[in-house]
Amino acid sequence: MKKISLLLLLLAVVVFVVFKFILPKNPSPAEEKADPYSIQSNDTGFRLDFNNQFIAYLQMKEAFIKSDTALINRTAHQYDSILLKLDFDAIEAAEPIKMQADVLAGTISRELEALQLEPLLEDKRRSFQMVSDVLFDLMRTIRYTGSKIYKHYCPMAFNNNGAYWLSNSSNVVNPYFGEPMLHCGEVIDSLNLQ
Repeated sequence: MKKISLLLLLLAVVVFVVFKFILPKNPSPAEEKADPYSIQSNDTGFRLDFNNQFIAYLQMKEAFIKSDTALINRTAHQYDSILLKLDFDAIEAAEPIKMQADVLAGTISRELEALQLEPLLEDKRRSFQMVSDVLFDLMRTIRYTGSKIYKHYCPMAFNNNGAYWLSNSSNVVNPYFGEPMLHCGEVIDSLNLQ
């Protein structure tokens, strides 16, 4: 009888330890913590500003499709002006996210400035490729929740080294070749965090 009581007590201790320390707890809604790497804000001001910078990017992409260097410079300047006004402190996100977003926006801004100084269209397109790559990273970093974004890829750009660009449409309209190869490319990724 003593052995059975001792075994039951030991079994109760084991069950208590398993439930208390080993099995994960399901926190109550009050205990749940926000993901430190996500944006919790419903700040329409920031979202509107961020959407405006993407619209400016799309306008610059259209200038590349037309192969119009004067228009490219003008739209790059407008895009940079809008980008520099983004206030990442306005979003409710962990500090590392805000810092990363600020660094990425700074990289885009510097590349836009360099793009405007390039005399050759081909060099401007290389800068555009860098802007596109970093912008996609920025959108993933802040978990962009605007319209669906498509990442396109042209394998023939830059002597078959390939290049990416972003669009709000799945239709392929290539900014790297203009008219001669307007529809060369494919959608390789998309971003839709709504």
